[in-house]
Amino acid sequence: MHRVLTRHGLNRLRRLDRPTGQVTRRYERASPGELVHVDIKKPGNIPDGGGHRIMPRRQAPANRQATTDTRKGGSPVIGYSFVHSATDDYPRLAQAKS
Repeated sequence: MHRVLTRHGLNRLRRLDRPTGQVTRRYERASPGELVHVDIKKPGNIPDGGGHRIMPRRQAPANRQATTDTRKGGSPVIGYSFVHSATDDYPRLAQAKS
């Protein structure tokens, strides 16, 4: 049995993903900046005091109007913000900006 597993490269359990039994493929780069992974997340802006899921629906519009940032027309800035994160593979450094 050991010879068959060795022939297929499955003789070391630490190389396998335990739930799936597949060989884990890893990649490592030799110099910084050679491989950078970039993610962009789009979380929703929550108004000051919470939204209608936390407060009663009658209270939510008042909280929406109490939001500090406003647009030109006077409507509050409710929507989404974007978080950009970059991770370098070689030194495993990460940076995020919103």
